[in-house]
Amino acid sequence: MEFIIMKATVTQAKAKIAIVGPAGAGKTYTALTIARELGTKTLVIDTENGTSAKYAGEFDFDILPLTDYRLTTYIAALEHAATKEGYDTVIVDSLSHAWAGPGGALEQVDNAPGKNKFTSGWKIVTPLYNQLVEAILSFPTHLIATMRMKTQYILTANEKGQQVPQKAGMGIVQRDGIEYEFDVIAEMNVAHDLTVTKTRCSALDEFSMNRPDGTIGQAINTWLSEGVKAPVWPDGWYPSKECFFDKARDQYGWSYKVVAEKLKIAKFSEYKPGAAADMWRALEANADTSPTADNVPDMRQLDDRGSPE
Repeated sequence: MEFIIMKATVTQAKAKIAIVGPAGAGKTYTALTIARELGTKTLVIDTENGTSAKYAGEFDFDILPLTDYRLTTYIAALEHAATKEGYDTVIVDSLSHAWAGPGGALEQVDNAPGKNKFTSGWKIVTPLYNQLVEAILSFPTHLIATMRMKTQYILTANEKGQQVPQKAGMGIVQRDGIEYEFDVIAEMNVAHDLTVTKTRCSALDEFSMNRPDGTIGQAINTWLSEGVKAPVWPDGWYPSKECFFDKARDQYGWSYKVVAEKLKIAKFSEYKPGAAADMWRALEANADTSPTADNVPDMRQLDDRGSPE
């Protein structure tokens, strides 16, 4: 293995934000409020039966509805969203369904074959779950994920000093440790109070607000706009052949055959998902060249070894 030491450089990045809270806390509305500050075009991957559409009169956004909550469906939806030009922010509302929803990770484990469902189930589900986390972390635009919280009622004193029941969040409905993956974690309660519990943005350290406005989005936008421009297709993103070729077609107007030839000119004889960032940079470097060969294979039909499927 070759080790390379280089100068640390601030690079313009895309935010990965999580908003967690019980039902009725205002997670979806707050996510849309933040997204409006991060850019002009937003896509909501909606697993909440179209709840986000109720805010269409106040926010301008598109919806990609999901009714299948398998991990592979989430991964495919993110991959599809990554190929669509123009979206500044994608909101996953909600990420909790991938864990505890119908067809989600927990149900997949329960339905696993074999006598020991726990062992055989997690052997199947863990790699898929890790793939979903990687898809979130390396997503090429801003991404906001809402997550539900387990709730129970606790007694609290009201303004008259009387003990009244109030719904309280008691833990995120997701796999333990998911909070470590995000740049910003914000918790909300049913009174619409938001508290930032984890942040890599110093301007949001110990931040709290009732019915949050665009302040969070503005602070994140300022923070992430510093540094040099990040690549269009970041290192660590592993798109499928179709996803990669579709993005090149949409951005440059090239046919799949032209994309394949340009990659061949750049010494990439086969498509390798792990080399997507390098392959994309090669396409950018050769954006003005016009390939002429006629007998170039459509690389979407090659498997990862370069053999016909």
